[in-house]
Amino acid sequence: MLNVKPPNSKNRHPVRLHLTHGLIALLGISQVKGQSMQSKLCKIVVSQIGIHDMTFITILDFPVTQQYVVNVQLEIGNIVHQLYGQIIWRRPMDYLTEYGIVFIMPLASKRSLIYSLNHILIRQSPQQHKIHRMYRQMNATHYPLENRRTL
Repeated sequence: MLNVKPPNSKNRHPVRLHLTHGLIALLGISQVKGQSMQSKLCKIVVSQIGIHDMTFITILDFPVTQQYVVNVQLEIGNIVHQLYGQIIWRRPMDYLTEYGIVFIMPLASKRSLIYSLNHILIRQSPQQHKIHRMYRQMNATHYPLENRRTL
C-alpha cells in the first residue's frame, strides 16, 4: 500500500462531508504489525468522510495504535471503494464509540473517492454550486490527468 500525504496548499483545508443520514460500510482488519490478515467484516456507520480521513460509529472496541491497518468497503452510488487506513482517535459515546481513520491510499483511489464524494455532495445539497465547483477544481488541480484512472 502507498501512503499519500495531502497536497500542500496555502489557506486550504481538506473538505469533509457530514453525512446527514450516515452511510453503512463494512470494516475489517487487513494488517497487524505489517503482516497481512483477513478478519471478519463488521458493519459500521460512516458519519463524516473526506479525501484524507473519515469518522465512523460502531459498537465494537478498537485500540488506537498504528500497529494495524483497517479495510473499509464503502459503496457510494454504483462504485464500491476499498479504503485502507489507521484508526487515530476514538471517543466513547453512550453505548457506541466514534472513531477517526486516516486513509492510506494511492492517487488513483483518491481520485475515485473525490468523484464519489462530489456525487454525495450534489445529492445532499444541490443548491451549493460553490462547493461542487471546489471539489471539481481540487480533483483537476491536485490529481492531474496523467494520474487519473478511468472509472
